[in-house]
Amino acid sequence: MMAAFRPKRGDSWEFDCVRVDGSGDAIDLSLVDITASMRAGDDVYDFTVTKTDAVNGAFRLSMAPAVTETMIPSLHLADVQFAQAGDVDSSETFNIVVQEDITGAG
Repeated sequence: MMAAFRPKRGDSWEFDCVRVDGSGDAIDLSLVDITASMRAGDDVYDFTVTKTDAVNGAFRLSMAPAVTETMIPSLHLADVQFAQAGDVDSSETFNIVVQEDITGAG
């Protein structure tokens, strides 16, 4: 099971990820379309996905402060979808606990 991420509302978010197979070997993402979203109730937020080293399965999920500052601090559920040649696979659902920003709150 994946640990929960605990980013702050209003911050820039970047999560570096690697897709691996059951043996722990990286999966080539060169020809794969990747999307990712998170949800809390009816609120859905899409991540920007950037392949950082596609051959070695590496990608980054990010969100800008303009998006994260609108979020209510709470538990959000997220996953990543990988699509290739008509097949779609989703990651395990993981938790993102959006925390209140203390210093920038106002």
